[in-house]
Amino acid sequence: MITIDDILETNRMITENKLDVRTITMGISLRDCAHPNIDKFCQNVYDKITKSAEFLVKTGEDIETEYGIPIIHKRVSVTPIAIAADACKTDSYVPVAEAMDRAAKEIGINIFQGKGPGCPVERPRRCPATGMTVMPDGPQPGADAPASE
Repeated sequence: MITIDDILETNRMITENKLDVRTITMGISLRDCAHPNIDKFCQNVYDKITKSAEFLVKTGEDIETEYGIPIIHKRVSVTPIAIAADACKTDSYVPVAEAMDRAAKEIGINIFQGKGPGCPVERPRRCPATGMTVMPDGPQPGADAPASE
């Protein structure tokens, strides 16, 4: 049973120690978005992210309200684009970054994350094409080195 001392200790942790939940994450597979046409692929990615994560921010805000603990980041983790866009016939993946940026703005998240083997980046960075914060990911198609902040 929760005691009054437990509640007071939690309140102290929030106010004095700045207790928060760093991040909530929704994982979304983009493998089923594959298409050889880059524009169709981008539309598939946008639609999948906005539909799947439509209520992510609202749910995070509801949790913040219910428990009184701030959630700092609302994040979506996606299949590395190097894998999801493998079928695309293109020389540039900037349109994919732009579609993901539009989706992020639509649903209100502030971070995308992907995970892949051979990750060349060990910390978050800004995508130079969109300005969006991206977390470490596998090697990016057509990129010799990761973007820097």
